[in-house]
Amino acid sequence: MKKAILFLMLTLAMVYGLWSMDCLSAERAEKVLFSDDFTKDSGKWEVYAGDWEIQKGEYVATEVGEGMAVAGDENWKNYAYEVKFRTDEPGTDSWLTSWVVFRVADPDNWYFVLLHHGNNFIEMGKRFNGQHVSWLQGINDKEVADPLKWQKMRIECKGANIKVFIDGKNYLDFTDPEPIENGKVGIKNTNCTCRIDDVKVTELPK
Repeated sequence: MKKAILFLMLTLAMVYGLWSMDCLSAERAEKVLFSDDFTKDSGKWEVYAGDWEIQKGEYVATEVGEGMAVAGDENWKNYAYEVKFRTDEPGTDSWLTSWVVFRVADPDNWYFVLLHHGNNFIEMGKRFNGQHVSWLQGINDKEVADPLKWQKMRIECKGANIKVFIDGKNYLDFTDPEPIENGKVGIKNTNCTCRIDDVKVTELPK
C-alpha cells in the first residue's frame, strides 16, 4: 500500500513538474516586447522620413512619397512582428505600396516585405549597407492578398531565418547568408499612402 501511495505521489509530482515547465516555456515564448493600437499618441515611434499621424486609432502616412517610421529596440534579435496594414493610394508600378520593415538596425540596414498590387506577388528584400537588394525571395500566387485591403502579416525572425505569414498562411521562408541580425520594426510608404494598426512584437525562444 505504501509503495502504491509513493508511486502515485511521484507520478503526480512528475506531471506537475512537466506542466509547470510547459507553462514557463509558453510564457517565455509569448513575452510581449512591444505593442501599439494607436489609441493614444505616436510617442513610441520614430519617423525616419515622411508625414505620419494618428487618425481614428490608426497610424497613417498622409502624403504620397517616400516615408518610414520605426519603433522598438535596435538590439532585438529573435522576435515575431505582427501588424495590420493597408495601402490607401498606391503608385503606378506594382511595388509602390506599403512595405512592412523589420530588423531595422539603422537607416541603411533593414529588411522589407511588400505585397505588389495588381499581380499577386509577395516580395522580400533588404537595404544592406545602403544598397537596395530586391527579391531575396518572392512568389506569385493567386492567393496572395490584396495590399489595398486590410491584411495581417506576421514575420518571424530567428537567427538568419525569416518566415512570413499573411492571415496565418506561410508564404516565405528564407535563410539569409548575410543576415541583418537585429533591429527595430516599422512601416514604409513607397510613393503611396498607407496605414497600420494593432502592432505587436513578441520574443521568440532562442
